[in-house]
Amino acid sequence: MIRGVLFDMDGVLVDSESYICSAAIMMFKEIGVIALPEDFKPFTGMGENRYIGGVAEKHCVQVNIDKVKARTYELYEKLVA
Repeated sequence: MIRGVLFDMDGVLVDSESYICSAAIMMFKEIGVIALPEDFKPFTGMGENRYIGGVAEKHCVQVNIDKVKARTYELYEKLVA
């Protein structure tokens, strides 16, 4: 029997936004793009593809979204360890 369901939006249980932003900045640096935290603000809450893809578009860089998203999460895992 299910006794409860827990829904978590970022910042409710864990505030991970600064970590994913740092990881994305690190990923962009690896591909030669200097991204700043404020670059991500318009895309916050829009999903990972838009969060990273929006910043890539802002900097006029074409990326393989699956590849750069995977790399961002590799870096994120190291940051939160």
